[in-house]
Amino acid sequence: SALGGVSTHSIINLNSGASVGAGSGDAIRNDEGTSAVTVNSGAAVTGTIKLGSGNDTLTFDGGDFSGVTNFDGGDDTDTLTFKGVTGTVAGGDVNNFESVVVDTGSDVTFSGTLSTGQFTATNTGSGAMKVTSTGSIESTAGRGIDAFNDTGGTDLIISANDVTGAQRGSHARNAGTGDVTVTATGDVTGTLFQGVYVRNLAAGGDVSVDAHNVTGTFDGIAARSLSDGTISVAATGHVEGGYGGNNFDGITAYNI
Repeated sequence: SALGGVSTHSIINLNSGASVGAGSGDAIRNDEGTSAVTVNSGAAVTGTIKLGSGNDTLTFDGGDFSGVTNFDGGDDTDTLTFKGVTGTVAGGDVNNFESVVVDTGSDVTFSGTLSTGQFTATNTGSGAMKVTSTGSIESTAGRGIDAFNDTGGTDLIISANDVTGAQRGSHARNAGTGDVTVTATGDVTGTLFQGVYVRNLAAGGDVSVDAHNVTGTFDGIAARSLSDGTISVAATGHVEGGYGGNNFDGITAYNI
């Protein structure tokens, strides 16, 4: 059955065994006010989710989102989070979310065009972190891709096509013990800062950037490493820094 309502604050928790859908209408709907919806492991949603006005959160914490046909945050400031899940999301099915987060233990691929205020990927657990987009990511307020791998993590892997950020295009920070690999087969643009930026801390391994066309208002590609590993940068297209007349470089790579 569908869940819906009007309240100044709504909390919906779907636990193991729960299966929510609707023959007609929305699977989950909240018209007004703040809502917090969590789909936990063993639960599933089929159909549309519309959260309406208010500062809403929608979290798939191990839950099944494969049957969701529209993730709609509605008005105000809304956050969509994927945690501990694996699957594919069509970017065009994600609407009106100011923040999209891929959290610890997730391997989510975004196809088509994903437009949001800020796209964030965070690994505060163990193992490798992967960020994958086969289409286009457009972040209108922050970084196109903002990826952070904490100290318990190993490799940080970003595989993208087109990325546009209001600040940096692709931003990767690695505090883990593995390698950083950033691959971009399309056009990457950092509207305010670098197109591609990598910062690898002392525990990290090698850094590899393989990009096509990259444009940054600061550097086009900037790779900085505190580790003893190797920095490798390859480009198959046009890389430009200092866009708009600013005094920055096309590619800068150095061990600090």
